[in-house]
Amino acid sequence: MGEYNPLMKEILEKAGLSPGESAVYLALIDLGSTTVGPIVSKSGVSTSKVYSILNRLIKKGLVSSILIEGVKQFKAEDPRQLLEYVSNKEKELEAGIRKECFFFA
Repeated sequence: MGEYNPLMKEILEKAGLSPGESAVYLALIDLGSTTVGPIVSKSGVSTSKVYSILNRLIKKGLVSSILIEGVKQFKAEDPRQLLEYVSNKEKELEAGIRKECFFFA
């Protein structure tokens, strides 16, 4: 995969991103708004996987896309959005644990 700060990649993976999602997200942070080609080159993730990874990152609120002159461009959202994503995952986990504890009580 691409060259990144290994600590940042590790943090993203601890936050719940897959290695491929981390690589694509970090590539977008570095590249800014861009098409798939540079993302593939920078991240080291294959073209066939980049599209599904981008869609997952969009669903997580970490990436957005826009059409510019008929060409789809992607960009990483503000890194603070990652904190919101982690907070939401924490709330989901807490709700699941409470539900299971209630079930076993």
